[in-house]
Amino acid sequence: MLRLILTICAAAILPSLAMGQDVVVHQSQNGPAVRREGTITDWSGLTLRMQQAGRTRDFDGAEVIAIETQWPTGYDQGLQGLARRDYRAALNSFSEALGQEQRPWAKNIIRSKQLACQLATEELPAAAQTFFDIIATDPQSRFAPMCPLRWSGNQSGMNQMAADWINSDEPIVQLLGASWLIGTDAQTARPVLEELTRDIDPTVAGLAVGQLWNARQKKMTAAEIDVWLKKIETMPIPVRSGPRLAIAAAQSRSGFTEAAIASYMRVAILYPDRPLISAPALYQSATLLHNTGHGDSALRLMAELKSKYPASNWSARNLTQ
Repeated sequence: MLRLILTICAAAILPSLAMGQDVVVHQSQNGPAVRREGTITDWSGLTLRMQQAGRTRDFDGAEVIAIETQWPTGYDQGLQGLARRDYRAALNSFSEALGQEQRPWAKNIIRSKQLACQLATEELPAAAQTFFDIIATDPQSRFAPMCPLRWSGNQSGMNQMAADWINSDEPIVQLLGASWLIGTDAQTARPVLEELTRDIDPTVAGLAVGQLWNARQKKMTAAEIDVWLKKIETMPIPVRSGPRLAIAAAQSRSGFTEAAIASYMRVAILYPDRPLISAPALYQSATLLHNTGHGDSALRLMAELKSKYPASNWSARNLTQ
């Protein structure tokens, strides 16, 4: 069963949760949701590990639909700030919580919330550092799809850092470096991306394919785009957002305007929690609608863009021909 949202409940709304006691709610395909109590000892890669009455039990992370645990002061406030898009207040609250939290797996959940704030405000160097903090203890992290890759916009201020990242021993860090260099130093970045498309980690491989698609600027035939549309269905679901944006851009520059609008809208609808992807998708869709005589629809999308992503540079742009 597809998990689009992982619910993480805070102690403030779980007064009955015993000190040190955690709950995992999991559900196998076509099975009922099952609630397990114990102590979560690790949650990294694809596995959540829980200690239950002296026994260790592993859960497939893809089957975990919720956890309940006790969070330190600041975590709840951070979630509230994130929900109302007060990203600065949320970051401060999450920093307070992170300073108190001792469990490595829980620290990475808090860091993922900090990363969400930094992506929403497009604080990309800070987002990269938070991402590195996550993968330092969890190299195959389920948060890897949040890697702040370049899918749109310019790369001002990122080139020097990217030149260092591309030389890393870690594939996901190499990917980040190549992503930000491909627009200015394709001779260096492209071979790295091509190599990463064969990485053993399907998340890295899928994102590398998407980055190569994103770097392509030539017009494409319908048949060529169809190859991409089929390829994307073989990628892990969490990594498809960026490649879908690349497909929409290819359709747009190749003259398939209606298909491009539909693809951009699909990105915005399916991935609202990916601001670096959904904000430009909304803007590009609005622009295409504006340029094809659908001004009212374009204005509605621009209003949605400003409401959902107020800190994005895309919200400050005007519709252009």
